[in-house]
Amino acid sequence: MTDGTDDRHSAGLPPAVETPSLEIELADEELLAELRTAAGRFDAVPPSVHDAALAAFELRNLDAELAELVADSAVEAGTVLVRGTAEPRLISFASPRISIELQVTAAAGARRLVGQVVGLPHGVVEVDHRDGVIVVQPDDLGRFVASGVSAGPVRLRCELPTGGSVMTSWLVV
Repeated sequence: MTDGTDDRHSAGLPPAVETPSLEIELADEELLAELRTAAGRFDAVPPSVHDAALAAFELRNLDAELAELVADSAVEAGTVLVRGTAEPRLISFASPRISIELQVTAAAGARRLVGQVVGLPHGVVEVDHRDGVIVVQPDDLGRFVASGVSAGPVRLRCELPTGGSVMTSWLVV
């Protein structure tokens, strides 16, 4: 043949394959989009499966060590539900491996957390709050600052450099 296909075969190469045209690729993408829409409409994920997936996702930190709340100035002063206090809130957590000292202040409608993790050299602190997760790197003394934390439930998770993690319970700030 004069098109070179015999040359490719005799050289031990697979036959040349034509690449699909741009029009066919666009038609395929449109078809896939329609199939996704139809599957979502007619074969939606049952609510029980969705709920089970969310519950399984919550279990991802099941092996995290829990740091116990040992002191909270708001509880001691009886001001847990009082808004607009000018004094910072002081909170302490402890676990067998680390302790966490936290100061919470209101700042522009959000909360600012200034803390220190004792016993966490070169770890990472994650602040879970209503609007997401803030990841902070403590300095060599374990000090960290997390600004822009939403008012409401907050939880800290400390990733240990040796593996594993320590997590606080949820706390309303």
